[in-house]
Amino acid sequence: MLTRCPACATTFRITPAQLRARRGQVRCGRCRAIFDALDELSDEAAPEPAQTPAGDLSTAMPAPALASREAQPPVQQAAVRGPRNYVAHRTAAPPADNAPAAIPPEVRAEVLPDVPSVVEIPPPAADPVGLVSRDAAGGPTTASAELPSDKPLPVGPAGVAEDDHTPAHVAAETAAEAENLSVPRRSGGFFWGVLALLAASALAGQAAIHWRAELAQKVPATRKALESACAYLGCTVGLPRDTEALSIETSDMQFDGPRLRLSASLRNRAHHVQEWPSLYLTLTDTADRAVVRRVLTPGDYLSPDQDVAAGFPADGEIAVNLLLDTSGVAAAGYRLYLFHP
Repeated sequence: MLTRCPACATTFRITPAQLRARRGQVRCGRCRAIFDALDELSDEAAPEPAQTPAGDLSTAMPAPALASREAQPPVQQAAVRGPRNYVAHRTAAPPADNAPAAIPPEVRAEVLPDVPSVVEIPPPAADPVGLVSRDAAGGPTTASAELPSDKPLPVGPAGVAEDDHTPAHVAAETAAEAENLSVPRRSGGFFWGVLALLAASALAGQAAIHWRAELAQKVPATRKALESACAYLGCTVGLPRDTEALSIETSDMQFDGPRLRLSASLRNRAHHVQEWPSLYLTLTDTADRAVVRRVLTPGDYLSPDQDVAAGFPADGEIAVNLLLDTSGVAAAGYRLYLFHP
């Protein structure tokens, strides 16, 4: 059986099984139009001798012509790839040059003789470039009828065929968009950057408050800012503390009746003023066991005329003389340390 495309008048060979597959709905392999093959169906009858001078080409064609046709390289048939819900079906190429030239194009389009050049084409290849290059070179072209598969037809306007071919520039743009989508977006980068900056500033401020005395001593320009911050936080900017630079040069203890006289010499080996240290005194018995412990603050061992707030002078030395009441304490020795509380 034969059917004809109403759009481009191309005739195709079709089988009953193909007609039943989609109730006669097929796609033209030449113009890509979808039409009902049942409306254009015709029997594949041999032409009348009066209308077709050539008669049956399968018998009238001389053997040398057939031999020459078989000797020619096979024409690569490639059908344009259609949507996935269609199965391609191809018909024959136009008759060879040795076919009768007296057959009008209308008769040749409606009735196709059963000649060796009429072959059934397998499903379309993946690459449709072969068909396009042969058309551009002026070579023989082929038309195919494609039958829909069992999958549902695509939803869209009637008569509009889908095209799987994507232009090169569209494919490039699609690939670029997919690559851009694969890159994670950094919409919160600015927020996290500001948060990290605030956290670093808070840590720096905390460190400055903790070492405020040392910072004020090494960078005097920061003292006013530190004092303002301490006024808000309830702290004071004191003098720096460098206990390792302090030492007890000499010390001595003498008993004067019920009292004990302690003499010591303290030295500040630092090149800057620092806070006065406190003294830790321990009285021991004859077995060197502690019997009395006492912490002596700068107000206890400094003379009244000395300013405690002025601090221990840089590279300075001071003598300490204390008279302690040890009534009821059997003290035989002592231990003396200095520290910053």
